[in-house]
Amino acid sequence: MHRRLGPVGLAVAAPCLWVALELVRARLLTGFPWALLGHSQYRNRTLIQVADLTGAYGVSFVVAWINSWLAALFLAGPGRLLGSKAGRRGLAAAVLVPAAVLGYGAVRLRGLAADEPAELLRVGVVQPDIPQEQKWDPRFRERILSTYARLTRRAAGARADLLVWPEAALPFLFPADPEAQGRVTALVDEAGTELLFGSPDLREEGGTARYFNSVFLLAPGGRLLGRYDKMHLVPFGEYVPLRRALFFVRPLIDRIGDLTPGTEIRLLPAPAGPCGTPVCYEIVLPGLVRGMVAAGARYLVTVTNDAWFGRTAAPYQHFAQAVFRAVENRVPVIRCANTGISGVILRDGTVARRTRIFAEAVITAAVPVPGSGGAPYTRSGDIFAWACAAAGLVALFAAPALRGRDSRS
Repeated sequence: MHRRLGPVGLAVAAPCLWVALELVRARLLTGFPWALLGHSQYRNRTLIQVADLTGAYGVSFVVAWINSWLAALFLAGPGRLLGSKAGRRGLAAAVLVPAAVLGYGAVRLRGLAADEPAELLRVGVVQPDIPQEQKWDPRFRERILSTYARLTRRAAGARADLLVWPEAALPFLFPADPEAQGRVTALVDEAGTELLFGSPDLREEGGTARYFNSVFLLAPGGRLLGRYDKMHLVPFGEYVPLRRALFFVRPLIDRIGDLTPGTEIRLLPAPAGPCGTPVCYEIVLPGLVRGMVAAGARYLVTVTNDAWFGRTAAPYQHFAQAVFRAVENRVPVIRCANTGISGVILRDGTVARRTRIFAEAVITAAVPVPGSGGAPYTRSGDIFAWACAAAGLVALFAAPALRGRDSRS
């Protein structure tokens, strides 16, 4: 590729092609946009503000752009690049692109800091740290319920407007267990606060029993205010795809179960306005989250159970991607994880609160909620990424001409 494009062509084409490959990975089959290059910059608040225009792909582009020009300098040598018009123009662009992105970020941060929030939501996030091997063991049922009750009372004591438990929090099917349901309802009545929590759900549809990975919003008095069914299930984690073709993995079906995906975005009528509730892996899907904000979500509450990941980099990567959903759509994100990382992310990407992994924790925070969510990226989607893909293809086809111009200049 270097020989076809030359150093200047390589420096221009490589970032576009990198973004194109990330776009393919995010959409091929069911999509896997995990740990994009741009996600590595989630702590660089100034740089990531451009995501409200381009999504995380724009940050990936800038990182790849800087590194591709460093590679061009190494491959061609500073003297050769400075000695050609194309090289000098390219080096000027190499500096101007990241400078423009950082300038945009600085301006956006100042503007967001000057905005007054429409409302402050006081939230209480419960991180129970239930080991995965205990979650569905009947012997630990009482211990799990006692842990939730103890931590919930701590959160309620801080006068929270909304309490949050993680994905699949309850060791039973909430709608199908009246006795256990009554215990949760009594706890909500005691707290006097709405509770948003994850639970498996069993419903009969067309004479067939179907299981869902759901989020419920429960108010005092036992009033169920809303439910959202997870739409994007994890292959080989929550269902087995292509079961007829992959007959040899049929034994997995009994072990994994076979969940039914939700069919539509449902916002929950939580305090401080409509709330989007992406479940676990759904927070890494920018298109799905955009859809929730476009439907009217003023903030996001994402619940997850990252106990499966163990003490690896995955819980940190999962949290970092939630930062980008906040910036892309200019809405705060409240994250509740069984074993961590739980936290509160403001709409400028500031991580206001976060927990350690594998530790019991309660977070209480006053979260500024805007009057409405949304940003250019919410409306336009991945136009920038598609443009990069097109530009990368053009660069490859135009490689001989680029190389010839570079050598003549």
